[in-house]
Amino acid sequence: DRAGVMSCLRVAVATAAAAVLLATTVVATAATAVAVAAAAGRATPPPLPPVDLSVGMHTFEQPVDHMHADTSPTFAQRYNVTSASKDDASRLTVLFLAGEAPMDVYYDGEASSRAWADALGARYVLLEHRQYGKSLLRGADAAEPFDTATLRYLSSLEALRDAVRFVRAARAADGARVGRWLLMGCSYSGALAGWFRHTTHNDDELVAAAYGPSGPYRAQLLMPEYAANFATAAPPGCLSAVRHAMVRIDELLASAEGRSMLAQRFGACHATIAPAMVPYFQNTLALTLASLAQGNDPPSFPLTTTCERFAKAATPDDAVSVWASMFTDGGRALRRVAAAARVHELRVAARAGDRDDCVSFNFTDVVTSLSNTSNADRAWQWQKCTEFGWFKPSAAPFWDDDGTFVRKQLLASCATVFGIDELVPDIELTNTLYGGTTTRFNATNLFITNGRQDPWRLVSFTEAREPNFDVALYDAGHCAPPHAPTEHDPPSVVEARARVLAFLRAHAK
Repeated sequence: DRAGVMSCLRVAVATAAAAVLLATTVVATAATAVAVAAAAGRATPPPLPPVDLSVGMHTFEQPVDHMHADTSPTFAQRYNVTSASKDDASRLTVLFLAGEAPMDVYYDGEASSRAWADALGARYVLLEHRQYGKSLLRGADAAEPFDTATLRYLSSLEALRDAVRFVRAARAADGARVGRWLLMGCSYSGALAGWFRHTTHNDDELVAAAYGPSGPYRAQLLMPEYAANFATAAPPGCLSAVRHAMVRIDELLASAEGRSMLAQRFGACHATIAPAMVPYFQNTLALTLASLAQGNDPPSFPLTTTCERFAKAATPDDAVSVWASMFTDGGRALRRVAAAARVHELRVAARAGDRDDCVSFNFTDVVTSLSNTSNADRAWQWQKCTEFGWFKPSAAPFWDDDGTFVRKQLLASCATVFGIDELVPDIELTNTLYGGTTTRFNATNLFITNGRQDPWRLVSFTEAREPNFDVALYDAGHCAPPHAPTEHDPPSVVEARARVLAFLRAHAK
């Protein structure tokens, strides 16, 4: 029954969580891992597979289920060694954890991370997250690689155990000449970097320090402040200019002719915005503008430039055209916005429906798309539906809407998409495991950067702690310091990069 399914699911997650905290506390050596297994009454863990640390793309054999590693099937986790250590005596290594996207996204996007490793003379390794990119649990050729039975082995906990196991094997491969390891990430994987230190009880023999930029450290069922952040992040007067478009959109929504006109102007897959679609239509429009604050990084500064376009709009219809320009070109414009800000909800909306040349404002199409077990977007949706939440139901401050209707749709969709009755994210368990943004989060040798315009700072850390827990804020959006430097970087971003390098240098010795 429903209660039984949810009870079993929670017990399984909790058991896995306890196992991670047990194993990652003391697995620095193979001998200790054997002792841990024996004390728990389990079979001795299989020996660590070899790690090739030569420059190039490689794979590492990981158990699908770390709880039963001795009997579990395995999968090939990709990693890329992009540079060798310049000092063979120190063997310093910088490991970048990829997150909820193929690891190539992080290689291309986080250029400063590689530059910092080069400045330190370190080897640079990029590790792909399980069930993203080509590191699929059932292999790249599986017919339905994102079915629910497979996704039950996708979690931040299993990803942390992957990382711990990889580090142990790589350190063993270096032998007597093993050096220090430094850890990095960005966004979700930035939080993983901090959680690595927390769950391993700050074991310097595994990773000596971590840099976790823009990491959302606190799980939260609903995140209405994501859209609300626009009011303070946007330049003065921008919200007022946007409201000229909102008034005109409301006028058009009031008639059948107007709804048809809006469908055409916003590149909809349907002939009209039916009344039942209006809440999700407004939510998608609001989220598109709100995401500009997340992606407001140099050199393009999309929030700033879009606000300038709204300010220049001579009429309300012109202001609507500015908004609609983010949806046109057969949905390609929306996909560019989603990619720039890495906003999962917008990427899903741009891909929903039976066509790829338009945008669906019918939430039923979104649910249908996410129910397709070949759809890679199911992976992050699964993590949101089981671990993190962060659902963004509200259209405020753009519309006077508390998001009630969309909230019900979003939460109900978890059960529908994954076929598990009453499935909701276990926020309490996630924040208990990792400490959220409370003092229970005990990572040290950790440096976090957050953008003052980035809505994700609201579920992250914005103040330093002692000991050895530093935070820097800068005037831009999400993960700006790890990105490649530009001539348009604000001084605060330049300063943040300098502080990151100084932090890494201090812990490299």
